[in-house]
Amino acid sequence: MSRWNRLYVIVLAMLTYSSLPAQQKTEPQVGSLERSAGSFVSLLDKKEYVKAANAFDAAMLKALPASELKQTWEKVVFQAGPYKKQISSRRETSDKFESVYVTCEFAKMKLDIQVAFDKDGKIAGLFFKPARQPTPSGVEEIWEGAIEVNGVKFPLVFHLFKQKDGRYAGTMDSPDQGSTGNLLDAVII
Repeated sequence: MSRWNRLYVIVLAMLTYSSLPAQQKTEPQVGSLERSAGSFVSLLDKKEYVKAANAFDAAMLKALPASELKQTWEKVVFQAGPYKKQISSRRETSDKFESVYVTCEFAKMKLDIQVAFDKDGKIAGLFFKPARQPTPSGVEEIWEGAIEVNGVKFPLVFHLFKQKDGRYAGTMDSPDQGSTGNLLDAVII
């Protein structure tokens, strides 16, 4: 191998090696959203609502400013009992969002706290629901509509399933917030 070829190989190897750390920094680390969601829940438990709301995207911050986030958390604690601990987390991907479900134990029940992240890692949706249960099945009917919160419209999709006994069970999707399959407590038609 000539002197120039060896120099070329060495320079190429150095360039390749030196670009690896830069590439690794730009890729999201595995578990980073799970850690962010867990930290967010911890901030709620510590009553640090302003700090927690700093993780929201613009639409979420408008719909749920720190003062309303505080009221929301207080309602959750009132219904579920005092917060005890985080049990586990799982991650799901939809078209526009990455959602992390943080399963938490409260005094009266276990809840899944769904934290939906946009492509920039900002929180674009927040849902509190009973810990994961089986999705209902049966003959499906779909109902679509929207709800307006503080001047921001959120489309909703309801999936209703007629059960063998004639009653209905269902789920709700909030597509703009990346939330799907939210189990409904009751369906009255």
